[in-house]
Amino acid sequence: MLIAWVSYIANETLGVSSVIATVTCGMFVGWHQHEVFSAAQRMRGTAFWQVVVFVLESLVFVLIGLSLRSIAVKLGGVGHAFALLVPATGIVIVVTILSRFVWVYGVEAVKSLVWVAKGRPQQHEDGEPCGLMPNWRAATVLSWAGMRGVVTLAVALSLPDDMPGRDLIVFAGFTVILVTVLVQGTTMGPLIAWLSLRRGRERSLRHLSEPQAWARLEAAQLAAI
Repeated sequence: MLIAWVSYIANETLGVSSVIATVTCGMFVGWHQHEVFSAAQRMRGTAFWQVVVFVLESLVFVLIGLSLRSIAVKLGGVGHAFALLVPATGIVIVVTILSRFVWVYGVEAVKSLVWVAKGRPQQHEDGEPCGLMPNWRAATVLSWAGMRGVVTLAVALSLPDDMPGRDLIVFAGFTVILVTVLVQGTTMGPLIAWLSLRRGRERSLRHLSEPQAWARLEAAQLAAI
């Protein structure tokens, strides 16, 4: 907790993004935690942070609700606020979703060019992409999986109250989260089924799912006991 607060306050004092700095600090600590903390400490820490994350995420969404009400009052009522903010917010939502498609498809196109330039086979006999050959079905799912969350809200709420355009930023941030979670999140399963996406054979051999990893970990713990 102290590491998180020190990171936030120090970077706020320096005048840089305290939210991004705290996220970066968390990634750094997470990367090196196995070198610093014992296994028992990490287990207690994991349980602690699960509770903290649940509470803080709930509080952030409560806070955004309070902020939206103040925005509506400031702009002369809910109807007037929607008339002013919805058109620009709609553009933000469309750009947010399309930009992820452009980025993911662009990366897959570069991978495809590199793969072809090396003269590698593009498919197995069953039609599945070979090795690192781009899988456009998987790229579509990855592009559609761009749900936004608490970090977006935290960045918007950290802006100064007197900043021009803050009301639009807060409203757009909340709406982007709402649309991406409700629309993209709820349609992810049907999209995967419609694309007939299958697990690649190389990935199946090299990677475990989270339940498989936990099963191996628990088996190792039982053997040690």
